[in-house]
Amino acid sequence: MFTRMILLLSVFMSSFTSSASELEDQFEVMMGQESFYFTSLNDAQQVPSLWRKEFTELAYSIVDHLQIDRRAVALSTKYFDRYLSTLEKAPNYSECATISLSALHLSVSMFFEPKVHILHFNELLRHKGINSNIESMQRKLLNGLGYRLHPPIDCDYIRMLSQIFGFNRSFRGQQAAVFAEYLTVISKHDEWVSSQPQNIVAFAALNLSLEIFGSSSIRREMQAYEDKLIELNIEIDELKAMESMLSEIYRRSLNKAPDSHNTVSDYEN
Repeated sequence: MFTRMILLLSVFMSSFTSSASELEDQFEVMMGQESFYFTSLNDAQQVPSLWRKEFTELAYSIVDHLQIDRRAVALSTKYFDRYLSTLEKAPNYSECATISLSALHLSVSMFFEPKVHILHFNELLRHKGINSNIESMQRKLLNGLGYRLHPPIDCDYIRMLSQIFGFNRSFRGQQAAVFAEYLTVISKHDEWVSSQPQNIVAFAALNLSLEIFGSSSIRREMQAYEDKLIELNIEIDELKAMESMLSEIYRRSLNKAPDSHNTVSDYEN
C-alpha cells in the first residue's frame, strides 16, 4: 500500500507545473473557502458511527479496486456531511447507504478517472438489499449541495503544502506527506474529525508526520512551514486537539487490525 501511495503522490507532484507564487495563491483561496463550505451536524442529523465507518470502508474498497485516487472518498465524505446538514433528521440505514454511494459516484464523475457507470452503484445497493436509485438521490444531493462541488479537502492541503515548502523534493519529505495523507484516510469515518475545518485536519496530520519523519535533510523546509503556521495564526488548542485525535485513531487502527494497516515502520523502509 505504501509503495502505491508514494507512486501516486510522485505522479501528482511531477504533473504540478504551477510556480511557487501561483501555489501560494491557490492555497490562500482554499483557506478562504473553508467557512463557505464548513459543515456542522446537530445531534438529530448525526448517523451512527458504525454506519459511517461501514460506508467509508466501502467507498475506499471501491476506489482502491478501480484504482481511483483516494481523494474521491475525501470529497464524497464532504458531500455526505453537507447533505445531512440540510435534513431535519438523520436518514435511515438504506437512505444513508444511498446517499453515500451517490456522493461517491458524483465525486468520481466530476473530478476523477476512470469514470464508473451509475448502474454499477445501483447494483451495489441491490447487493445490500436496498431498492433505491442512485440517479434520483443524486439529483437531491446536487440540490442540497447547491451545486457547489469543489470544497477544500485535507489531502489537497497536504499536497499543496508539500509543493509550497518543498517536502516533495526529498524522499524523507515525501514520506512525511504520504503518511500525513494516510492519517487523513483512516480518520474519514470519525464524525468529530469530519466536522472540523479541513485545513486543521491537514495541518495536524502533517505536524504529526513531520515529528516522525523530520530530519536534517528537510530542516529548512520544516522551519518555513512552522513559520507559515505562525503567520496564519492557527488556534493552537484546536490544532493540538486534532493531533491528539489523529494519534488516537492511528493507535486504535493498529490495535484492532495490525495486519491490514500500515505502521510507521512501513513508511520508514
